[in-house]
This record gives sequence, structure tokens and C-alpha cells, in this order.
Amino acid sequence: MQFRHEARQALARAKALLAQGDDQALRYAALELRLTLEAIAYDRLHDYRRDVPPSVYETWQPPKVLRLLLEIDPRADTPQTVKIARNLAPGVDDARAAVFFEQPIRQATLKDNYGAIGSYLHFPTLKQLNEKGGPDFEKLRRRCEALVEELDPVVTPAKTSFIMGTFSHCPCFRCGEDMRKRLPRDEAGQFPAKCVACGADHLVFFEEDGEGKWTTKAFPAPCAHENCDGIHRIFPDEIRQGFQWTCDACGRDSVFDFAICPVLPPETSSQC
Repeated sequence: MQFRHEARQALARAKALLAQGDDQALRYAALELRLTLEAIAYDRLHDYRRDVPPSVYETWQPPKVLRLLLEIDPRADTPQTVKIARNLAPGVDDARAAVFFEQPIRQATLKDNYGAIGSYLHFPTLKQLNEKGGPDFEKLRRRCEALVEELDPVVTPAKTSFIMGTFSHCPCFRCGEDMRKRLPRDEAGQFPAKCVACGADHLVFFEEDGEGKWTTKAFPAPCAHENCDGIHRIFPDEIRQGFQWTCDACGRDSVFDFAICPVLPPETSSQC
């Protein structure tokens, strides 16, 4: 789906409804603006599709979507300008330089508006009617008009997205798909990473020189058959009742079969 196109269409419908000047049409303008915010958030999520696991795609609330993206890239909602020019003499500007500007949606815009305009899309409760006497449509109109002005440059047809950073790459230890992890700025240590293809958990050790060293959270599981020394690598998400694997050494299958055993005195051997 072309999320940015859908966002432009929804924003255009919101403008037309606001122009009617009718309070009842105002509710539908608020609905179209909610759809605009959702489409913009999903478009931004698509920009980071190589950085997020598939489970994130199940998240539909725009503020939560952007919050997840900001955990990956703190600049996900920051306007950026990129200039591409020839490398001329020091101090000499390239007259033919190309300048690109990106205007993503701000986290504050989603946080301040998504729920606020959504509250007008429901019939007020008895408590709200008693305390406020009904919806404040003038307040809603001011909010919608301000939001339209802010969203206009975000949904421009000429989309420019800059997903910048320094990344470390490694094939997944389980499925072999290429993984990448954004290197933190000026920070060394151990960081979790997950394969977006199969969900396998990994660890990346970033050193001060900026290099990333990958390892896995898997542990060795011995083959359950006699006279076989085969070892299989088990990942945390595979530790579950009934998980079965084939030994690379003998070709026979083993399975996790959990049981409840009695606690016996130390001198008595367990029968489990």
C-alpha cells in the first residue's frame, strides 16, 4: 500500500470538510486527520523495515509505532537536510549541488493530537455531558486547523527519506539471512539484536573502535540417542514442549519433553 498517497488523500478530504464550517462535518474531518496520522506513521515504519522485527507490524497505534522507531533511531522524527555536491577546492561551493530535505512527523505531533481528536469521534459519556455540556467544537476546529498546517509539508508527493547510521552486518546463526544492527554513538558494550526473518536472538559486542562482533544466545543441546555425541544449537524461542530437531551427526530426531518429577531425598535417585 502507498501509505504516503493515502495520507495525502485523507488530508485533502479533511481540508474539504473543514472548509464547510459545519460542526457535524468537523467530526468527519477529525476522522480523516486520524487516518492521515496513521498512514504517515505506517509509512515511516516501512522506511525502517530492515531494522524492525515482523511483530512490530502488528502495532497499529501511531504514537506507539513512532516510539518503537525512536528506540531504534533517536533521529527518526528529526528533520534532516542532505547536500550532495562535487568535491571541489576547500571553501568553494558547488553551484550544481543537490539539496534534499526530509520532514518526518514529530513524536509530539502524534502524542498531542492522535488521542485528543479521537475523543470527539465517540458520543460523550453522561459524566462528560454533565460536566462540560457536550463537545467543544471550536476547540476541535482550532486543533484540526493547526494539525493540517503541520502535516502539509510531511505528506508532500516528492518523498525523501534518509535512514542514516553506521551498521554492523552478520548472517543469522539460524536461518542465514543478513542481519544488521545500528551502532550506538560513542557507546561500547553488549547489545541485543534479533533476526527480522526468523526471530532468532543474537548479541552484538561493540568495541570502542566501532567494530561489531556477533554471537548468539543459543546453547548446546546434546543428542538424546545413545552412542551419539552430536550437539545441536538451541535458541531460546525453541525451548518449548514438543520442539523437535534432527541431529546432524546421526540423523535421528530428539524432542523436548518436559515432565513433573517428585522431589526425593538426596540419597534417592530421581526416576524422571
